[in-house]
Amino acid sequence: MYLVRKINRAKWERTNGLAPGEIPADAVTVDLRTMNNSLSFWRYTGDQHEGLREAVLALAAGFERLDKADVVWLPEEDLRRDGLVLANTPGRTPLVDPAVQHVDVCNLDYNRLGKIATHVVRAIEQERFRRWTRNEVRQLLRDALDAGRLVIDRLQMKLRNDL
Repeated sequence: MYLVRKINRAKWERTNGLAPGEIPADAVTVDLRTMNNSLSFWRYTGDQHEGLREAVLALAAGFERLDKADVVWLPEEDLRRDGLVLANTPGRTPLVDPAVQHVDVCNLDYNRLGKIATHVVRAIEQERFRRWTRNEVRQLLRDALDAGRLVIDRLQMKLRNDL
């Protein structure tokens, strides 16, 4: 099982002044912003292609406007092995009956958040990331609308207009 999160891929690039293995603070503060000491992910099992597609759909349906989506996927077992606490929680998506499950990594502190950042870096190094273009995201959403899996009135106004 994998946990998927949207990131800003460019923020994770090594910048001047940082040595190999050092994680840019901007990446952490932008992409790993917590709420109530928790971090939101979408879980998928089974086929990687279909699982990622469903996770991106769940994410994109909640976008304010149509945009590209860089996502990274982390092995759930690796997070558990590091002592991180995972809880199944209701996800914020207007998608009707998502095929992926929402998960929060809970009870985060500075050290635990650093473990997640390290897992993100490792995932990028191991090429467990993908960019979904704006057009690919649009097509995912349109396919979901056509299949009745997404109700257009539940989307943000800007996103509706973009579709």
